[in-house]
Amino acid sequence: MVKKSTQPYICSIASTSVSSIQKSFKYDVFLSFRGEDTRKNFVDHLYHALRDKGIITYKDDERIEKGKRISDQLIRSIEDSKFHIIVFSQNYASSSWCLDELVKIMECQKMTEQTAYPVFYDVEPTEVRNQIGAVGEAFAKHVEKEDAVRWRDALKEAASLAGWELKNTLDGHEAKFIQKIVQDISPKLHFINLIVNGKLVGSSLESIRNLQHLRELRLEGSIPKVPKDLCRLQCLEDLTLSMKEIKHLPESICTLKHLKSLKLNSCWRLEQLPENICRLECLEELHVTNCTSLLDIPNGICEMKCLKRLHLSSCHLVAKLPKELGC
Repeated sequence: MVKKSTQPYICSIASTSVSSIQKSFKYDVFLSFRGEDTRKNFVDHLYHALRDKGIITYKDDERIEKGKRISDQLIRSIEDSKFHIIVFSQNYASSSWCLDELVKIMECQKMTEQTAYPVFYDVEPTEVRNQIGAVGEAFAKHVEKEDAVRWRDALKEAASLAGWELKNTLDGHEAKFIQKIVQDISPKLHFINLIVNGKLVGSSLESIRNLQHLRELRLEGSIPKVPKDLCRLQCLEDLTLSMKEIKHLPESICTLKHLKSLKLNSCWRLEQLPENICRLECLEELHVTNCTSLLDIPNGICEMKCLKRLHLSSCHLVAKLPKELGC
């Protein structure tokens, strides 16, 4: 169980810019780990699981630019990450680089906007906290160094945080353990619900594209067109477009790979849905109630394996449905 549960909230915005409602971080998650222990197994699988969920994750071998000093870039990346996941393994404490990284993470942990979570991969929290067992052996090479005290303090502080211990979670099954980490941390990132009405126009409406962690978006009223950068909101799961003026949806909307619900109720002038709507592989429900100008339903809808609910009430101009639907 992780700490600091962040409940979703709804922002109702009229004419102000939306880009100022949250502190901006370049990365959602920074992964701290000992490469020789976990880079090619646990951390690699965790990294891809986070990315597949739409979580922007920093892992040093993926992001370091050639010609840059690693230390400087890592410091900036730690500062530019909302969450830090520290993967403690048997040799983590043998690396002065990892320990310096940890000290910086603990400094950021004291900021209200950033949070660190330890993962105890093949060591126990008490070994990290007290530098005993395998962790003690790994740390032994540093005991006479000038930085030993601050490294010990950082290890003790990090081990006292709420996090995840592989041995005591899901019978030690790594794949399930990784999914639990992703499931626990994902809601803490995708916490913004945004309602926009017809009063929000021009540059203010376009600034929605800056909300990369937006999970739910509702556009209502006499907004003339769908924002062209809507496709940038790759974390969207719930999208409502009750826009009276739109006739077509941009094909780019079909790139929202995490979208589960698309509500187009009362889009009176909407004449057709995107031909490639089948690309919304996670879509579970589609609402087109009161779309009185809608002419047909694309055949691609039959290929949407996750679709559970299709609402077509008062779509009087839709003469027939695709044969594959069995209607």
